[in-house]
Amino acid sequence: MKKTLLLAFSLFLASSTFAQLQNYTNAPDFVLETIAGDTFNLYKTLDSGKTVIIDVMATWCPPCWSWHEGEYFKDLYSAYGPDGTDELRMVMVEADSRTPESLLYVTANGGSAATTSLGDWVTGTTYPIINDDNFNALYDIAFFPTIYAVTPNRMVYEIGRFTDVAEYQNWHLNNPGLATNDADGIILEYTGQTNVCGSSVDATFQFQNHSLTTATEDFDVSVMSGGSVVAQTTITQDLAPYEIISINAGSLPAALTDGIESDITVMANLANDINQDNSQVDVTIGSPSAVSDSLTLNFTTDFYPVETSWTLRDGDGNVVLSENYTGVAAGGGANANRTFTYGFRPGSTDLSCYSMVILDSYGDGLFRTAATQPIPGVQLLTEANEEVFNIQFGGEVNNSFEEDYESPFAVAAETVVSTSTPLANGINAYPNPVQSGGVVVVSLDQLNTTGNVDARLFNALGQTIQTFASRSASSQMTFELPQGVSGVHFLELSAAEGSSVIRLSVQ
Repeated sequence: MKKTLLLAFSLFLASSTFAQLQNYTNAPDFVLETIAGDTFNLYKTLDSGKTVIIDVMATWCPPCWSWHEGEYFKDLYSAYGPDGTDELRMVMVEADSRTPESLLYVTANGGSAATTSLGDWVTGTTYPIINDDNFNALYDIAFFPTIYAVTPNRMVYEIGRFTDVAEYQNWHLNNPGLATNDADGIILEYTGQTNVCGSSVDATFQFQNHSLTTATEDFDVSVMSGGSVVAQTTITQDLAPYEIISINAGSLPAALTDGIESDITVMANLANDINQDNSQVDVTIGSPSAVSDSLTLNFTTDFYPVETSWTLRDGDGNVVLSENYTGVAAGGGANANRTFTYGFRPGSTDLSCYSMVILDSYGDGLFRTAATQPIPGVQLLTEANEEVFNIQFGGEVNNSFEEDYESPFAVAAETVVSTSTPLANGINAYPNPVQSGGVVVVSLDQLNTTGNVDARLFNALGQTIQTFASRSASSQMTFELPQGVSGVHFLELSAAEGSSVIRLSVQ
C-alpha cells in the first residue's frame, strides 16, 4: 500500500506593525472647527447619508505633500462632493500637536518638524481643513498620512490612497448605508484566521446592529460545516443602533483544516431580523493540497534584496531552507529583481505543517519600483511542474504587500520517503557555491559505514543529473560536477547503512 506524506506551507510576511483603529469598528464621533471657522460634525454628516473621507496629515510630511500636490482629493470632492454627485464629504486634518495652524499657509523650514511646512496647504483646497492637537489620540494615528473612510453606518476603515478617485465612491456604494429597519443585523467582516493547517482556530467576526432601535433580546450565533453545527454561542448584551461588536462563535475543529479546505457558514440570528441574507457569511478555511515527491520553490526579489530574508521550517521547527540576499541599501545589485530557485524533498511520512517566514528589515515589504521589473513573490511547484501556490507582492508599481501576510498550503509525497539512518552525523561541502564543472570536496563526520558509498547528483525536481562511481567510504571524498548545470542541486551519498544529502549551489 502506497503511503503519502502531507505537508502544509504557511507563508508569513513580517514587517513593521502599527496601532491604528481596527477596521469594521465604530468611528469615534467628533465635532471640530475648521480653519475657516465652520463646524464639522462627523455623525451629523453621516446621518445625511454621506461617506466621509478623512485625510490625516502633517505639514512636514513628504508623502502627504506629494499626495496633496496631486490634487486627488480635490478631484474627489469635485466629482462626488456637494457640487458633484453629493455622495461623499472630504476633510483634511492636520493632527501633529507640535505644529501651529499658521504652518498650513506657508512654506517653512525651521530645522524641526514643529517648524516645518512643505508648502501652502490652504490655497486651492476646496474641502474643509481642520487643525486639531487631539485627533491623533482619538483616531489612534500612528503614521502620516492615514486615510480613513467612514460610511453612513458609522463604520471606519483605513482605506488608503487611490489615484482613481472612483474607488472611494465604490467603497461608499458597496458598504451599508443608513439604517431603515427596526431589526437588521449585519456581519460586516469575518476576522477569523482562514489560512491554517491542522489546528483549531476561532470563528470571529464583526457584527453590527444596523437598526433604528436597540436590540435587547438575546440571539444565537452558529457556525455550520457539512450540515452540522461546529461552533455556537449566545449574545446576551444589548446593542444600540449602529453598534458594532466583535463576536467569537467558538473554536472550530482542527479536522476542518487538516490538509484540506472546508466551507463554513456563519449565521447571526438577531431577533425579528428583516434581512437574513446579510447576517450570514460563507467562508473557506484550511489549506489546499497537491501530490509530489519533490518541491521547487522560486523566490523573486525586489529592487532592495539586502532587506529580504526568509526561512522555511518543517513541522518540528527544523530549518529546511533559508536565504539572506545581498545588495546595497540604496537598491540594486546582482541579486535585485531576480528569481532564485530552491528545492527539497519531503522527509517524513507524517502530517507536517511547514511554514515560510519572510522578513523585510526596512519594514515596507516587497514591491516594484518600475513597471518593467518582475513582480516579487514566492512560487511553489510540484515535481510535475504544477503550481501549488504563487504569492505575488506588489503587482502594481509602488504597491507593496500588507503586513503580517499568511497563507498555508498542503502537499503530499506520492511515494514513501526513506527514513533510513544518515550515512554520517555531519556533512559539509567545499566550495559551496561551486562552479559548473568544478570539483567539490565533501567532508563526512562520524561515518556510519565501512563499506562502499554510492553517490548521485540530482536537481530541485528530483531528477538524477549524474551517477558517480561507487567508492570506498572515507571521511573526505571528491566529486567532479558535470558541465552545463546551474542552480540548486543536491548530492546524495548512500550505503547499506543509510544516506546523507547536501545542498549545492552550482554557478
